[in-house]
Amino acid sequence: MDSKLANQHLENYQDNELVKLIIGFTSHIEHLEDGIKLHYVTGGKGSPLVLIAGWPQTWWSFHKIMPALAEKHHVIVVDIRGMGSSDKPEDGYTKKNMAADILALTKKIGYEKISIAGHDIGAGVAISFAGHFPENTEKLIVLDTPHPDENMYKLPMLPVGAPVYPWWGGFQSG
Repeated sequence: MDSKLANQHLENYQDNELVKLIIGFTSHIEHLEDGIKLHYVTGGKGSPLVLIAGWPQTWWSFHKIMPALAEKHHVIVVDIRGMGSSDKPEDGYTKKNMAADILALTKKIGYEKISIAGHDIGAGVAISFAGHFPENTEKLIVLDTPHPDENMYKLPMLPVGAPVYPWWGGFQSG
Protein backbone atom coordinates (compact mmCIF):
# COMPACT_ATOMS: atom_id res chain seq x y z
CA MET A 1 0.00 0.00 0.00
CA ASP A 2 1.14 3.53 -0.78
CA SER A 3 2.81 4.84 2.40
CA LYS A 4 1.05 8.20 2.23
CA LEU A 5 -2.30 6.36 2.35
CA ALA A 6 -1.27 3.97 5.13
CA ASN A 7 -2.25 6.32 7.94
CA GLN A 8 -5.31 7.86 6.30
CA HIS A 9 -8.92 6.68 6.51
CA LEU A 10 -9.40 4.63 3.35
CA GLU A 11 -13.19 4.96 3.50
CA ASN A 12 -12.67 8.44 2.04
CA TYR A 13 -11.34 6.92 -1.20
CA GLN A 14 -13.35 5.75 -4.19
CA ASP A 15 -13.18 2.16 -5.43
CA ASN A 16 -11.27 3.15 -8.57
CA GLU A 17 -8.54 4.68 -6.36
CA LEU A 18 -8.41 1.85 -3.84
CA VAL A 19 -8.16 -0.86 -6.50
CA LYS A 20 -4.96 0.78 -7.79
CA LEU A 21 -3.34 -0.28 -4.52
CA ILE A 22 -3.71 -3.95 -5.48
CA ILE A 23 -1.60 -4.82 -8.52
CA GLY A 24 -3.49 -6.68 -11.22
CA PHE A 25 -7.03 -5.86 -10.05
CA THR A 26 -9.66 -3.67 -11.68
CA SER A 27 -12.99 -2.22 -10.57
CA HIS A 28 -16.21 -2.77 -12.53
CA ILE A 29 -19.92 -1.96 -12.53
CA GLU A 30 -22.42 -4.34 -14.11
CA HIS A 31 -26.08 -3.56 -14.74
CA LEU A 32 -28.12 -6.72 -14.33
CA GLU A 33 -31.33 -7.46 -16.24
CA ASP A 34 -33.46 -6.91 -13.12
CA GLY A 35 -32.19 -3.31 -12.95
CA ILE A 36 -29.73 -3.86 -10.09
CA LYS A 37 -26.25 -2.37 -10.47
CA LEU A 38 -23.48 -4.43 -8.86
CA HIS A 39 -19.96 -3.28 -8.19
CA TYR A 40 -17.18 -5.86 -8.27
CA VAL A 41 -13.40 -6.08 -8.42
CA THR A 42 -11.52 -8.70 -10.45
CA GLY A 43 -8.01 -9.95 -10.89
CA GLY A 44 -5.95 -13.05 -11.54
CA LYS A 45 -6.26 -15.97 -13.91
CA GLY A 46 -7.60 -19.45 -13.46
CA SER A 47 -10.81 -20.92 -12.14
CA PRO A 48 -13.44 -18.36 -11.07
CA LEU A 49 -13.64 -17.67 -7.34
CA VAL A 50 -16.32 -15.26 -6.10
CA LEU A 51 -15.80 -13.62 -2.70
CA ILE A 52 -18.66 -12.01 -0.77
CA ALA A 53 -18.00 -9.87 2.29
CA GLY A 54 -19.88 -9.64 5.55
CA TRP A 55 -21.94 -6.78 6.92
CA PRO A 56 -21.19 -3.87 6.77
CA GLN A 57 -18.12 -4.60 4.67
CA THR A 58 -17.20 -4.21 1.01
CA TRP A 59 -14.79 -5.85 -1.41
CA TRP A 60 -11.95 -4.06 0.39
CA SER A 61 -12.25 -6.47 3.35
CA PHE A 62 -10.53 -9.10 1.17
CA HIS A 63 -7.75 -6.83 -0.15
CA LYS A 64 -4.95 -8.58 1.76
CA ILE A 65 -5.75 -12.08 0.46
CA MET A 66 -6.84 -11.18 -3.08
CA PRO A 67 -3.30 -11.19 -4.58
CA ALA A 68 -2.52 -14.66 -3.15
CA LEU A 69 -5.83 -16.07 -4.39
CA ALA A 70 -5.24 -14.48 -7.81
CA GLU A 71 -2.18 -16.68 -8.31
CA LYS A 72 -4.51 -19.63 -9.03
CA HIS A 73 -7.96 -18.09 -9.54
CA HIS A 74 -9.80 -15.40 -11.40
CA VAL A 75 -10.93 -13.60 -8.25
CA ILE A 76 -14.27 -11.77 -8.41
CA VAL A 77 -15.07 -9.80 -5.24
CA VAL A 78 -18.67 -8.57 -5.24
CA ASP A 79 -20.34 -5.80 -3.26
CA ILE A 80 -23.77 -7.41 -2.82
CA ARG A 81 -26.85 -5.22 -3.11
CA GLY A 82 -26.98 -2.74 -0.26
CA MET A 83 -23.24 -2.56 0.25
CA GLY A 84 -20.36 -0.53 -1.12
CA SER A 85 -20.85 0.90 -4.58
CA SER A 86 -23.64 -1.52 -5.53
CA ASP A 87 -27.26 -0.40 -5.69
CA LYS A 88 -29.22 -0.02 -2.47
CA PRO A 89 -32.83 -0.76 -3.45
CA GLU A 90 -35.65 -0.56 -0.92
CA ASP A 91 -36.32 -4.29 -1.12
CA GLY A 92 -35.02 -7.56 -2.53
CA TYR A 93 -32.62 -8.38 0.29
CA THR A 94 -33.43 -12.07 0.58
CA LYS A 95 -30.45 -14.37 0.32
CA LYS A 96 -32.14 -16.01 -2.69
CA ASN A 97 -32.39 -12.65 -4.52
CA MET A 98 -28.80 -11.79 -3.74
CA ALA A 99 -27.66 -15.26 -4.85
CA ALA A 100 -29.57 -14.70 -8.12
CA ASP A 101 -27.67 -11.39 -8.49
CA ILE A 102 -24.38 -13.31 -8.20
CA LEU A 103 -25.53 -15.86 -10.79
CA ALA A 104 -26.61 -13.12 -13.21
CA LEU A 105 -23.31 -11.28 -12.72
CA THR A 106 -21.10 -14.33 -13.19
CA LYS A 107 -22.99 -15.44 -16.28
CA LYS A 108 -22.71 -11.93 -17.72
CA ILE A 109 -18.94 -11.99 -17.32
CA GLY A 110 -18.73 -15.43 -18.90
CA TYR A 111 -18.91 -18.11 -16.21
CA GLU A 112 -21.45 -20.92 -15.92
CA LYS A 113 -19.84 -22.55 -12.86
CA ILE A 114 -17.98 -20.85 -10.00
CA SER A 115 -16.48 -21.48 -6.61
CA ILE A 116 -18.04 -19.11 -4.10
CA ALA A 117 -16.80 -18.00 -0.68
CA GLY A 118 -18.73 -15.87 1.76
CA HIS A 119 -18.04 -14.34 5.15
CA ASP A 120 -20.78 -13.44 7.68
CA ILE A 121 -23.86 -12.30 5.68
CA GLY A 122 -21.90 -13.13 2.51
CA ALA A 123 -21.79 -16.73 3.76
CA GLY A 124 -25.59 -16.78 3.82
CA VAL A 125 -25.66 -15.56 0.23
CA ALA A 126 -23.03 -18.16 -0.76
CA ILE A 127 -25.02 -20.97 0.92
CA SER A 128 -28.16 -19.78 -0.86
CA PHE A 129 -26.27 -19.71 -4.16
CA ALA A 130 -25.07 -23.29 -3.74
CA GLY A 131 -28.52 -24.45 -2.62
CA HIS A 132 -30.50 -22.75 -5.39
CA PHE A 133 -27.93 -23.13 -8.17
CA PRO A 134 -26.01 -26.36 -7.52
CA GLU A 135 -25.34 -26.81 -11.24
CA ASN A 136 -23.49 -23.47 -11.18
CA THR A 137 -21.50 -24.23 -8.01
CA GLU A 138 -18.05 -25.82 -8.16
CA LYS A 139 -17.13 -25.31 -4.49
CA LEU A 140 -18.70 -23.57 -1.50
CA ILE A 141 -16.63 -21.94 1.25
CA VAL A 142 -18.27 -20.28 4.27
CA LEU A 143 -16.60 -18.36 7.09
CA ASP A 144 -17.81 -16.84 10.35
CA THR A 145 -21.47 -17.72 10.13
CA PRO A 146 -23.91 -19.83 12.12
CA HIS A 147 -24.48 -23.30 10.71
CA PRO A 148 -27.60 -23.25 8.46
CA ASP A 149 -29.04 -26.38 10.14
CA GLU A 150 -30.26 -25.41 13.61
CA ASN A 151 -30.01 -29.05 14.71
CA MET A 152 -26.30 -28.32 14.95
CA TYR A 153 -27.09 -26.28 18.08
CA LYS A 154 -28.75 -29.22 19.84
CA LEU A 155 -25.36 -30.73 20.63
CA PRO A 156 -25.03 -31.78 24.30
CA MET A 157 -21.94 -29.59 24.77
CA LEU A 158 -23.98 -26.39 24.20
CA PRO A 159 -26.14 -25.01 27.02
CA VAL A 160 -29.89 -25.49 26.56
CA GLY A 161 -31.45 -22.34 25.14
CA ALA A 162 -28.14 -21.04 23.80
CA PRO A 163 -28.85 -18.25 21.30
CA VAL A 164 -28.41 -19.15 17.65
CA TYR A 165 -26.75 -15.99 16.40
CA PRO A 166 -23.21 -14.75 16.07
CA TRP A 167 -21.83 -13.18 19.21
CA TRP A 168 -20.78 -10.04 17.31
CA GLY A 169 -24.40 -9.27 16.30
CA GLY A 170 -24.97 -7.37 19.54
CA PHE A 171 -22.45 -4.73 18.52
CA GLN A 172 -24.66 -3.60 15.61
CA SER A 173 -27.86 -3.10 17.59
CA GLY A 174 -29.00 -0.11 19.47
